[in-house]
Amino acid sequence: MIFVKKRKKILVNDIVAFDICINRFIVKRVQFVSKNFISVKGDNPKLESSICDSDKNTKSEVGTVVIKISTKMMNFLGNKFLLPNKISLL
Repeated sequence: MIFVKKRKKILVNDIVAFDICINRFIVKRVQFVSKNFISVKGDNPKLESSICDSDKNTKSEVGTVVIKISTKMMNFLGNKFLLPNKISLL
């Protein structure tokens, strides 16, 4: 599980989430930033992704990843850790 926050400025090496289709998201690392587009890459050099072959419009960016919670931690916390459907970080 990840939490993202919309930021005014995207920086190289930020990890960002994109909405590539209705409710289909990808998470990639920023490689290059221009005014309206960014270039992304995956962190796993063993896997290729067609998503990384084209520039992404900054308008499709959902936000920058600010927190990652592993599935092991979620399983450990169990029902003690309930999340609302939508969370907004200010």
